[in-house]
Amino acid sequence: MNQNSGAVSGARQVCEELHRHGVTDVFGLMGDGNVQWIPMLQSYGIAYHAARHEAGAVAMADAYSRATGRVGVCTVTQGPGLTHALSCLIEARKAGSQVLLVAGETPARPSAYSCQDVDHAAVLDSVQCESVRVR
Repeated sequence: MNQNSGAVSGARQVCEELHRHGVTDVFGLMGDGNVQWIPMLQSYGIAYHAARHEAGAVAMADAYSRATGRVGVCTVTQGPGLTHALSCLIEARKAGSQVLLVAGETPARPSAYSCQDVDHAAVLDSVQCESVRVR
C-alpha cells in the first residue's frame, strides 16, 4: 500500500490479479519493466522461475500450458524484452497454447533516445497475438 494515498500500486495489482485467477507459477526474465512486482510474487504463493532469455521465459510458459492444460504466465521487460520473446510467442499461438505474457511498458515520457520505446500493440498485432494495455 502507498502510505500517503492508500492506493494499491500497479505492481501489487498485478500480483493480486494473478493470485485471484489461481496462477501458481510465473516464468520470466526480470528487467526494469517488471522489477517492481516479481519480488512480490512469493508473498502471494506464486513461484517465480527465472529464465536466461526472454524466449526461454515464453517457451517455459508454453510448455507449462501444454503439460498442465493451465494458462502459462510469463513476463519480460518492455521493448527489446518483448521483441526477443516473439519467436516463442508465435510458436505458442500457432500451437494453441494458453500463454499470458505480461510485458513492461515504456515510460510515458521516454528520453530523446530510448532503445526500449517500441509500440507493443503494433508488434503483437503484426504476429496475430492479442494485446491489452492495462493502465
